Amino acid sequence: MKAQRGLTLVEMMVVIAITGIIVTFLGAAIYQMTSVSSYGFAQLTTIHELETIARWLNMDVPSAREAQGGATLTLTMTDNTTVIYTLSGTKMLRLTGGSSLVLGRNITDARFTYNSGTRTVTAQITASYTGRHVVSRDATYQVHLRVDEAAP
Repeated sequence: MKAQRGLTLVEMMVVIAITGIIVTFLGAAIYQMTSVSSYGFAQLTTIHELETIARWLNMDVPSAREAQGGATLTLTMTDNTTVIYTLSGTKMLRLTGGSSLVLGRNITDARFTYNSGTRTVTAQITASYTGRHVVSRDATYQVHLRVDEAAP
């Protein structure tokens, strides 16, 4: 009689066990890659929102003649126009001349103070991204008014 060819039960179980171990490690590696990627995206989104607001503050505040702080920042420019930074829900808005520009989303808190002695505006802003990962960042920016109050 001819000998039968094939796998024994023990050999089959060894192959299944090794395949299971390989699949487990591959699954864990894929999960880790997607998890790190989404967390990095959440961090970058939060940082981008804060940096955009800071860029606009650095453009507007030095050109302002007067400033008033609080939950809203009101800047009176040298040509007597007004620029307002305000939080509407989770959006930071820049209002001027009847138009509105969304500077950042996912903003959970914003406080503005104006020190008339040093002519400095301090903005304390918190951005929180809520997705697969929750990322929250606080940032404080100080910008000086450069124009003399007596300027027209």
